[in-house]
Amino acid sequence: MHADPLAEANLALDRGDLDAAVRGYQRALRIVPDSFMGHLKLAEVYRRKAAGRDRALLALAEREFGEALRVVPPAEAAHLQLIALGLALGRREQLRAAYAVGGAQAAIPFARDCLAEIDAARTPAPVADASLTGSRVGLAVLTCLLVLGGWAAWAFWPVAVRTVGHAVGADAKEQAPAFSLRDLEGRSVMLADFRGTSVVVLDFWATWCGPCRASMPAVENFRRAHLGRGVEVLSVNLREDPATVKDFLAREHREMHVLLDTLGAVAGAYNVTGIPTLVIIDKDGGLRDRVVGYRADLEEYLESVVKGLL
Repeated sequence: MHADPLAEANLALDRGDLDAAVRGYQRALRIVPDSFMGHLKLAEVYRRKAAGRDRALLALAEREFGEALRVVPPAEAAHLQLIALGLALGRREQLRAAYAVGGAQAAIPFARDCLAEIDAARTPAPVADASLTGSRVGLAVLTCLLVLGGWAAWAFWPVAVRTVGHAVGADAKEQAPAFSLRDLEGRSVMLADFRGTSVVVLDFWATWCGPCRASMPAVENFRRAHLGRGVEVLSVNLREDPATVKDFLAREHREMHVLLDTLGAVAGAYNVTGIPTLVIIDKDGGLRDRVVGYRADLEEYLESVVKGLL
């Protein structure tokens, strides 16, 4: 029995073999020509290979993005992934046309929310700076769960920790995707606000997530210890309304700088496939490390990583 070419391509992408990933996604599309994930991931790989400079590869990425837009399934998570990639490619107007009245995606029940998410990203990141990092966890089944089952699949994420992504000092040229989100006071917070001044720790979480709650004391202690010392901890809440979050913080007596990722698009741009996920970004906007799941020594681990970035 032959291995699933889509799964093989995901594994190639996970180990950074972009040429093998291209061949794998192309094989997958020969088998299933209208595979949304096949087109989406192939577009992502072409974009990464282009590195913002190779116009021929960028044209291929845009073509595959157009195919993904054509065959996107009616799952909200799939549309969020598509929007994140489209914004990274600078296809804002193409996205707006698709979700606006009369567009190809206008009939979906959350089209208006998608438009709001597209418009909220007021300044699209340059192609080289808006990295969708691929299947960092190396498990194709997680991507399938995300698209077919929606973000609720996170409720079943194992508690065991995975540390993935970037060791300190490695791959420093890979930039964190730009974003702009509202906090609980309605203020706009952009990643660019901290460029050159602060190391940023993004903590993706939700009130219903047990491992997230278990990690909160360590994250809160770390944040308190570094206030005003060149480290900013941003707790990015996923797909919950402000009232739910405020009630939770009051009930649990938590002090967190919460940003509201109401559609999960920022989580999609950061390839968050399980929560809690913490992403560490250096002062130059480089992705440096990632922790997924509960970790008993989280506070000490964050201290060890951030110490080398200050």
